[in-house]
Amino acid sequence: MNMNGNGHGNSILSTFTERQPEIATAKVLRHARKRAQSVAATLTRKGAAAASAELINESVNVLIALCYETDGNLGRVNVDGDGKLLVPSPWGRNGRYRFGLRVTEADVLRLHCYRLQEVSTPAPLFTYDPSVRSWFLNVFDYAEYAQAVSYWKKAGMDAGTYRTLAETVRNQRTGST
Repeated sequence: MNMNGNGHGNSILSTFTERQPEIATAKVLRHARKRAQSVAATLTRKGAAAASAELINESVNVLIALCYETDGNLGRVNVDGDGKLLVPSPWGRNGRYRFGLRVTEADVLRLHCYRLQEVSTPAPLFTYDPSVRSWFLNVFDYAEYAQAVSYWKKAGMDAGTYRTLAETVRNQRTGST
């Protein structure tokens, strides 16, 4: 039996290593790949949660780069003037596959983003408007790319948060509390 107790420790590492380059298509954080590989070296539940958190953070950093991509003087090309995302998000049903996230990872990220909206300070980077069923980039508080990256660096996912939210997601799916 391998370190994670279910006999699949080596497959987790190989799956992680195979999925990681898919997420890093935009060269946003080159050092994240090395960090993520070192995190994957410990294949306990904590290590697996840390690897998922790293993948989630890298996918959000790619989304942030896409959101701030401009087309000369025309402004941002992947967000409307009011901040509405025009590209799939990593936590969305269509986007999770494009960003290489698993269903649970995307659901955990979505829950994390919802919870970040509940905190008044600092203002969340991404907000959901149920009336139009769309996610928005907070272009008012985070007008610059560097501000958005700085926010996510502080508010992003860590292994402990991932484990806690993954448990919540599992409980929601099974109907237990």
